[in-house]
Amino acid sequence: KALYNLSRVLTKRGRLREVAGVYKRILRISPDDVEGYIGLGNIYRDTGRRAMAVQYYKKAITLRADYPEIHILLSGVYREMGKIKEAQEEEKLANTVMCTLRPDME
Repeated sequence: KALYNLSRVLTKRGRLREVAGVYKRILRISPDDVEGYIGLGNIYRDTGRRAMAVQYYKKAITLRADYPEIHILLSGVYREMGKIKEAQEEEKLANTVMCTLRPDME
């Protein structure tokens, strides 16, 4: 929890390189921490390193395929990369997950 608090403080101060280091430390301690992979994906997306963002979002999806927000994040990065087909596929997966979690949304 302390490391996540540190990551938030560093993010607010724009020290993204240091935030990436904090997330990597979190993942060394807890390699199945989905939020760590999402955090790294967000940093790489925000700094224009989209291929790295894709890598971390995909890792998060392997750990939590039932988390629709990750598919939406990945879709956004694919759109930024001009990979429209992949973006649409991720959006469909996000919708499928949401409908599975909340069948009343269909």
